[in-house]
This record gives sequence, structure tokens and C-alpha cells, in this order.
Amino acid sequence: PPPLPLRHPFSPMGIGLDTTGAQLYIADLLSNAVQVLHLGNNQTETFLDTSTGILQPVDVVVDYANNLYVLNQGTGGNGSVLEFDEYGNVLRTNATGLAWPTALAVDNSGNLFVAQKGGAVRQLNSGSSSTLFTITNANVQLQGIASFDDGTVAVSDAGNHVIWQFNPATHAVT
Repeated sequence: PPPLPLRHPFSPMGIGLDTTGAQLYIADLLSNAVQVLHLGNNQTETFLDTSTGILQPVDVVVDYANNLYVLNQGTGGNGSVLEFDEYGNVLRTNATGLAWPTALAVDNSGNLFVAQKGGAVRQLNSGSSSTLFTITNANVQLQGIASFDDGTVAVSDAGNHVIWQFNPATHAVT
């Protein structure tokens, strides 16, 4: 489709496609909003904003049930993950108090994975949160995250120019 019309401020950070392929959600950091691009007519509108708890969103993901998860960076030590239904209704807060979160992924079992800039990768499931692993190398700056069908988690480290991989069976990070 043609490019999005320019609006200021507009700072797309992360994107997520719904299960039908008709709606593209965009984490818009500077506007404190989540925009939705309707791919059928190429129209963009604000889907979520500060009135629904959005505070400097940096990533969005959509699960198999079309629930939308928003990763809010907040102001540093107060990042959060909020879950919304496909109509924009808040379902729950999945995590709070995240330190500089940068990326979000969801697996087929509904587990959420959050990369934090300083090297920690957290797993969120069924109301619990735990550190899955931490990269302790100098200059670590985690920026992206992916979850694979076999349970492997990969994160991109912009500070060290590498991709780290976590093996769920051995807990090895390579």
C-alpha cells in the first residue's frame, strides 16, 4: 500500500498484525498511543491512548485470539505490559515495574517474553513473572525478541551486534 500519511509527532516503534491480516497495530512512542492501520482501506486511526493506560509504547503483539498486548516503556523503571481485546477493552495488566523494556513476543501457549535494555529477558505467564535469563556482557542493549515453536527465545543485542539464543531444554545462552 502507499505510505502512511505523515503526522507529527509519529514515532513507530513496534508493529503487530491481527490474525485476519486486516489490521496492523503500531506502537507510537511519541504520541503515547497505539495506532491501527486498516489494510483494506489504508486508513490509520488512534486505537489506544493515555486514557487506556498507554505510556510510551515500544512494542505490540497479537495472540491467536486477537488479543493485543502493549509493551509500555513508561519512564524507565515503571514499564508495563497491558492486554486488550480486539475492541480496545482492557483485559488485564500482565506486568508492571519493568526496567527499560524494549521488545515483546508471545508464543503459541500464551507465554509473553519481554526484553529489557540492560540485558534481562523476562517470561510472563499465568500472572507470574520471572527472569528467564540475563545477558551480562558489556554494552548490552537488547532491542528485539522472538519466540520459536520449539521454545527457543532469541534476542537482538544492538550494543554488541549479536543475536543471543536461549535453549529452553539446557538453559544455555549462546
